[in-house]
Amino acid sequence: MIEQLLNQPNIWQGRHYQSPEGIDSGHPTLNNALPGNGWPRDGIIEIVSTPGMGEVSLLLPALRHAQGQGHVIFLSVPWQLHGPKLAEQGLDLNQVLSVNAPMEQQQWSAEQSLKSAACSALLFWPSKALTFTAYRRLQILCHERQKPCFLFMRQASKESPCSVRVAITHRTAHGIELQILKSRGTWANPNISLPLNPVTSFLYPVQ
Repeated sequence: MIEQLLNQPNIWQGRHYQSPEGIDSGHPTLNNALPGNGWPRDGIIEIVSTPGMGEVSLLLPALRHAQGQGHVIFLSVPWQLHGPKLAEQGLDLNQVLSVNAPMEQQQWSAEQSLKSAACSALLFWPSKALTFTAYRRLQILCHERQKPCFLFMRQASKESPCSVRVAITHRTAHGIELQILKSRGTWANPNISLPLNPVTSFLYPVQ
């Protein structure tokens, strides 16, 4: 009886789900815990942390990859970017755009960035919590344009339909510890320790 049901073409089985190939995070342990063996290239990735916890260091391999397809856009960064340190880590500053948008224009700016053919990845620090509708609009654009939106939040949102949610829980001189809170098509994972060289701050307080 069960075998007959499983053979029906209209019965969905979880093991048949396969995420598209992801963007290499640069860390095999992390890749193994992410859908598609890397950061999703077609959705929102939430990074839950306070600024300066190593969140930009975590994404450097993915950003270097993204620059091969276009500009990496930093939107509404709460602190100042340190361009020379980004360049030291292999980012082409000619392919980096930093956009400061007022709170009431941040959602529009994020959507326009994702729509642009010149943008290959968006890093977005919203000044306020996003509504479900705002999240959904970004998620749809990521899927349609096949580009990731890395969304930086101080705390996880119940409104978010993100593909992946990662919390940076601890930073040391040699790496960070993070927890995968949500991962599309896979199980959430316990803490993962990642060596990062360097664990440095690319964000500095605005004077």
